[in-house]
Amino acid sequence: MSSMNHLPLFEQGLWSAKRRRQEFDKALTEPAYVLRGRIHKVLGPMIEVTGLQSCIGYGCDILCSAGHTIEAEIVGFRDGRSLLMPVGSTRGMAPGDAVMPRQVEPSIQVDEQLMGR
Repeated sequence: MSSMNHLPLFEQGLWSAKRRRQEFDKALTEPAYVLRGRIHKVLGPMIEVTGLQSCIGYGCDILCSAGHTIEAEIVGFRDGRSLLMPVGSTRGMAPGDAVMPRQVEPSIQVDEQLMGR
């Protein structure tokens, strides 16, 4: 049995310096974990969520206990809770359902046909 088997992968020569740098940069830019919020209350179309750390305008995915996912957007804050508006129906949501913030910034694609409108 080779003594190389006991060395970490990067010392075995399997990773180039470039690959190690890419992995290091990835570790610095990606969050180590994603904080999930939980549905606290639903009042009409407004959803109150506890434990969610994100900004107004960002999207979220609500992981319904009924087995489907609902897209929503953060529209405000009240008493330490995030206020979300769903893109579609709230059917199937329940208190305690997980809410995951999306990791991409909100954006919209436009083309030249919208110029001057």
